[in-house]
Amino acid sequence: MKIDLVGVEPLEGAWGRDYKNIEEAQKDFDDGKEFKTAGRQYTTKHELKKYIPGMDQIRVRYNKRQTTAFLSMDEDLVAEKEKA
Repeated sequence: MKIDLVGVEPLEGAWGRDYKNIEEAQKDFDDGKEFKTAGRQYTTKHELKKYIPGMDQIRVRYNKRQTTAFLSMDEDLVAEKEKA
C-alpha cells in the first residue's frame, strides 16, 4: 500500500540531535525520542504507528543531514540503509 508521507519524511533528530549512523537513530526511534518531520512538527515512533497504520519504515536524515536511510517501524527488524 502506498502511503503519502509529504510533510512527514524525511525525519531528523529533534532538539539538535544528529546521528553518526543509522543504528544510533534507530535506537532513539525505538526508545521513543522525538524526531522532527519535514513539516517541522515533532513526533515519535508511537505517534507515527498510531496515525499512519500499515507503515513499516520511514526515511530519516542523519550524519549532518548528508545521509538518508530507513528506520524500521517494527522493533524486530534492523534499520536498513537506503540503497541508491
